[in-house]
Amino acid sequence: MSDLLSGLSSLGLGDLKEMNLFEEPKEEKEEKAAQEVVVDETEFLLERTYECPICGRKFKCIMPRAGKSKLVGTDMDLRPVHEYVDLTKYDVIVCQNCGYASLSRYHGTITDRQKKAILEKISQNYKGDMTPKKVYTYEEALAHYQLALVNAIVRQAKHSEKAYICLKAGWLVRGYAEWLLTEEGKKDAEAEKKREQALKMEEDYIKNAFEGFQSAITNENFPIAGMDENTMNYLIAVLAYRFDRLDVAGTMISRILVSPAASNRIKDRARELKDLVVAKLKENKKNS
Repeated sequence: MSDLLSGLSSLGLGDLKEMNLFEEPKEEKEEKAAQEVVVDETEFLLERTYECPICGRKFKCIMPRAGKSKLVGTDMDLRPVHEYVDLTKYDVIVCQNCGYASLSRYHGTITDRQKKAILEKISQNYKGDMTPKKVYTYEEALAHYQLALVNAIVRQAKHSEKAYICLKAGWLVRGYAEWLLTEEGKKDAEAEKKREQALKMEEDYIKNAFEGFQSAITNENFPIAGMDENTMNYLIAVLAYRFDRLDVAGTMISRILVSPAASNRIKDRARELKDLVVAKLKENKKNS
C-alpha cells in the first residue's frame, strides 16, 4: 500500500501511507451496561375491602390486580408462575382484628357453629399485625396460610379446602426457596439454610395436600377446589408420582385417558406423565 499513498509524506501524512485500502471499518462497540429490570411489586396489586364474617368489621387486604401480571409457566402440579411477582403470596384474606383467615375462594362461607368455634379458639387469643402493608414478604404470606389452615381445621372445613390450602402453601414455600437463590445469594449460608427448611416444608405441605385430595374425591362432589374431575385426577396423579405412589398415579391417568369429558390438553399431559411413571417403574424394578 506504500506506493499507492507514497506521496502523503510530503503532505505531512506519512504515518497514514500503510493504511489497508479494503480494510473493513471497525464498528465501535457501545458497551451497554446490563440494565436490571426493576419492577415495583405494587403495580400488580390492589387493596380490597372485605367484611369479616366473624367480627363484622370491615378491613383491607392486598390482593392481585386482575390481568396485570403475565403468566410465564406452570409447574407439573399446576402451580402458576408469573413474571416479576409471586401471586401465591396474595390469596389469603386475613382479618387482623379477630384472626379469621381463608383463601379468597372460600371467604365468607361460615355457619353459626363455625363462627362460635373461631371466636372461642382463635379470636380470644389472636394478636393481629395492624401495620399497613403495601406488599407481603414470604414470611408474612406463610403466616397467612398457616392462619388460614388453622381456621379451616377449627371450623372443620371440607378435606378439599384444607388440602387446597396445603397445596398453595407448598407452592408458596417453593417460590420462597427459588427467591432465596436469586435474591439472597447461593453462597450465603443463612439463605441456604432457609432454603433447605423451605423445601422440607414444601414436602410436608404437598404430602398433606395429596392425602386430603384423595379423601375429597371419594366424599365430595365436583368441582372440588374449583377443579373438574379430570383436572383433579391429573393433580392427584402428579402428586402420587412425586411420592412414589405409582399405583395411584396409574389409576388416575387411566381415568383421564378414557374420559370423554377430558380435553386434549389434559390427555396430552396425562400421556406425558404416564411415560414418567413407566420409566420410574422400570427404574424401581431395576434397583429392587
